[in-house]
Amino acid sequence: MTEEKKKGPRQLLTERLYLRTPRAGDGPDVNAAILDSFAELHQWMDWAHQMPSVAESESFARESWASAEAGKEFPILIFRRSDMRLVGATGMHRVEWLIPSVEIGYWCRTDAVGNGYITEATFALARFAFLEMGARRVEVRMDDLNVRSYAVAERLGFPYEGIHRADMVNTRGDLRNTRVYAATSLAEIDAPQPR
Repeated sequence: MTEEKKKGPRQLLTERLYLRTPRAGDGPDVNAAILDSFAELHQWMDWAHQMPSVAESESFARESWASAEAGKEFPILIFRRSDMRLVGATGMHRVEWLIPSVEIGYWCRTDAVGNGYITEATFALARFAFLEMGARRVEVRMDDLNVRSYAVAERLGFPYEGIHRADMVNTRGDLRNTRVYAATSLAEIDAPQPR
């Protein structure tokens, strides 16, 4: 894959959402969303061992921009278009340009759960990966106990591939099982139903 092809999404619009790469100055908003949702994030996200400081969230925003520029990973913030409130985050991780393949990860701000924002954002990223990046595999992985997270993959019709047993350590220090879904073309997944 040529260097000019190693581009991920910088911004995407869906019916209800504005998705974009984090940038300098986003730290306070990111930190507030994490603070609002930390109890849930700490339960499921391996990066949420402890609540980050505003400075750490700002470093994340700046590093995210640099990572996207380098074509390594593509973190994305999710804003509700109606009021531009940060309602979560997503992104393309574990990017393998040789295939090419990506893993889509996500989390939703606690008070925005249940509105279909993550389903809408995940479909938009998967569509971009297949149509714009030439992806041949898009994965979604999560803790096998995280029912809300795997419900997103199932709503979109991602084929279920199985469980990786005892393959990660969770935030409590226990081994966890990882549920894996993957599509090898856009035709394998379904667009989200309008809300």
